[in-house]
Amino acid sequence: MPKRNSPNPVHKKKNVAKHVLAAAARRGEAGGASAQPTGGDAMVAEKIDGAGSSSSPRRVKKRRPQPNTHTKPPSEASNYLVLWSLKEGGAANSGWKFNKNTQSWLLRHMYNDAQVNKATYKSLLEYLKGLPEKTKESTAAVARKLIEMYKAFEKEG
Repeated sequence: MPKRNSPNPVHKKKNVAKHVLAAAARRGEAGGASAQPTGGDAMVAEKIDGAGSSSSPRRVKKRRPQPNTHTKPPSEASNYLVLWSLKEGGAANSGWKFNKNTQSWLLRHMYNDAQVNKATYKSLLEYLKGLPEKTKESTAAVARKLIEMYKAFEKEG
């Protein structure tokens, strides 16, 4: 097996990216390489030493969360209840699968007749019977609050 002529690691030239060289030149370092840590290591060293350069590192802007632009079409919620009723009716493969987001949407919009029509509302009432007690109680509390608001509105008007 032939012996490879590998360069001596002591004399090996270090490849340094252009942006690192430019940053080193801005700091006034000669040759671009120094004993001081560069890049992210320099910030860590500054935090440890407690000493920092006169100019602070650029701050990265935090992204603001985008507003929720997705709205569930009422037909999707209606189809969810239709598939649920088929499953409850004994259909072997109705295709219904529990969906927390759809259930929450239905519970939030159940009193909005523009979102939930009468047929869907009737199916929703049947669906509510099978919900856990805690969910039933919270739904009933929302209904009582709406009734109180409606009564207060009628007294004013």
